Parts: sequence; structure tokens; C-alpha cells
Amino acid sequence: MMDYERPDRVAGVLYAEDFDFPVPADDQPNAHEEMEHEPEVLPPSYTDEDLENARRAGEEKGRREERQCLVLEKEKWQIGVEKKTLELITQMNAQSEDIVRKISEEAAAVLLSQMAALFPSLLQDMGKKERDAVLCKIVPFLKRAVQLRIEAPEHEINYLSGLCAQAGVSEVDCHVNDTLAPGDFRFSWPEGQAFRNAGSIAQDILSNFKFLN
Repeated sequence: MMDYERPDRVAGVLYAEDFDFPVPADDQPNAHEEMEHEPEVLPPSYTDEDLENARRAGEEKGRREERQCLVLEKEKWQIGVEKKTLELITQMNAQSEDIVRKISEEAAAVLLSQMAALFPSLLQDMGKKERDAVLCKIVPFLKRAVQLRIEAPEHEINYLSGLCAQAGVSEVDCHVNDTLAPGDFRFSWPEGQAFRNAGSIAQDILSNFKFLN
């Protein structure tokens, strides 16, 4: 340690030697000496084998990443195809159900139309048979009737009055009523009446056919 004491110091006064001074240039370490103490960093040295191995590793990594991308693209494509296929199947099922429903509705409409067209003729054929079956049961009781009134279509009045005459009915009053369906009739006498009115039932059935159609 250097002695900076001076003989002319005055008490209470600070002098330069009272403070730390920078180290003289001669005492500073030499930059060359510092560099000599630092470890030397050498650039990496690669052999041809190292370079070949690195090239192969890079190629393998690239192929691996490419395969992964192909797998992902394939999965994405399969998912898209499955989705489109399901949508197409759903659409086809809906269209098929709609077609089947329309065919069923059209077939039912045609069937009902045919039944409605055949019903009047069927009613006419069956009406006469049913009429005769009903008359066979009630005519024997009509012979006790007085002043029997008959209402029936014009082409059946004579047939009905003839049956009543054969049964022993003495007095018959015939009235043509063409509003009655074939096979329908209406007998009335003071004590009661008997009738067959299948025509009104047939009209209700035909109306239902039209409603369904």
C-alpha cells in the first residue's frame, strides 16, 4: 500500500490521496495475457462419415414426416368419404320412403276409386237378392195388414204388389219412389211399417270412399 502522507497537510482538509485512485496503466493486466488464459474454441470438425450419417438421418426424418402426412391425409379422406356416403344413404332412404309412400297412396287411391265404381253395380245386384230374402220373412205377416202402402222404384212396384197379392193382402196402395235404390222399398200400414233402405248406407260408404280418395 502506497503512503500518500504529506508534511504540509492541514487538519480538516481532504486531499487527493484521501480517495482511491485508479490503478496505474502499468499495473493493469495485459490484454494479450488475458487472451492467453481464455480457452480456445475450435470450430467443429466433421468427417465425411459424419456428413453422410447426417444426410441419411435428415432423409429418414423427411420420409417419416411425409408418411405421417400421408396417413393423416388418408384418414381425412376416408372420414370425408364415409360422411358423404352416409349422407347419400340417408338421402336415398328418405327418397325411397317418400317414393314408397307415394306409391302406396296412389295404389290406395286407385283401389278406392275402383271399389267406389264397382260398389253401385254390386249394390244393385245384391239389393234384389237381399230384398227377396227380407220379403220372404215379412210378406206372410202382411196378409193381416189392411191398407198396405208400398213405396219402391217404378220398375219394382209391380213385382212387390204381386208378391203381396200372392200373400193374401187384399188392399195395396202403390207409390213410385225413384229416390230409393234398387232393392229398397218401404211398406207401411196403420199398425206399423217395414222397409229396406240400403241406398242411404251405400251413399255414406261412397262418401267415405271419396273422402279417402
